[in-house]
Amino acid sequence: MKRTNKLPEIYFALSAAAAVIFAAVDIILMRSGYDWTLFLYESGSSAPLIFHTAAIVITVLLCTSVIFARHAMLPRSAAPAGAFTSFCAGMTGCMLAGFGLMKLYYFMRGRYDMTARDTKLGLIAAFFAIAAALYFIITAVAKESRRAHSLPAFAVIITAALRLVEIYFGTASPINSPPRIIFEIAMLACMDYIITETRFIVGQPKPERYLAASCASIVLLALYAVPHLFFTFAGKYEIGPETLYSASMLFMALYIAGRMVRYLSMDAEPEPEPETDKTDSKDKNEEKASDGKKEESETVN
Repeated sequence: MKRTNKLPEIYFALSAAAAVIFAAVDIILMRSGYDWTLFLYESGSSAPLIFHTAAIVITVLLCTSVIFARHAMLPRSAAPAGAFTSFCAGMTGCMLAGFGLMKLYYFMRGRYDMTARDTKLGLIAAFFAIAAALYFIITAVAKESRRAHSLPAFAVIITAALRLVEIYFGTASPINSPPRIIFEIAMLACMDYIITETRFIVGQPKPERYLAASCASIVLLALYAVPHLFFTFAGKYEIGPETLYSASMLFMALYIAGRMVRYLSMDAEPEPEPETDKTDSKDKNEEKASDGKKEESETVN
């Protein structure tokens, strides 16, 4: 049956709008008052602080869908991949594989300092990124999800975790650099989304959490990827593995959005009754039946 509660659609629409607006505003702010030598906004500028605070607050508010959309009877099965979703999944996989291969090539050419901690983490992340690409490529070509598909999903989670730690220990930019902080939060959102999507594959869905993770990921991945790609092609960032990784995260945001559109168009599915309740009702029925038999035997006697 069709859902009458349209609150999930409202949350999704707000997250899509926020992703576009936040990315555009961040580009404007970085063009007007960002110091590319220090990787910080110019001192005395309050607009970036207000903007990033508002972005975090709005993203947190979008995550309240896990509470308010609880009774919306969201589908408990994953949405089938359409043409747009398959394309974005395939591009995400290709960009991730390209990132891993290019990073390995840079390692072999001696472009990195192998004594640095973040460099070693980046090398491990490169291998996992190639494995993570399989998850999105399988999603793009497979007609239906199987439990075996959850295995490469763990590679996506591990890749995001390694990238988070790699950037955290990196020295290319100060620890309080806004793009750096946005990247780290985006990786957390990426991990949370893949976990919630994998729960559908293994038969343990959490629809409300899936909706919240999708909304947060769309906003945060776009807020990281779009400005980074814009300023890469503007000549502020060097074209390299990070360019491909940013592209993979942008396509992942589009993949999540496309999948959410198909998911919200599916019929409603009420939450199944807990197993304990079924057992209790069964026991009660058996007790009633036994009591009825006792009464019949007493009547006969």
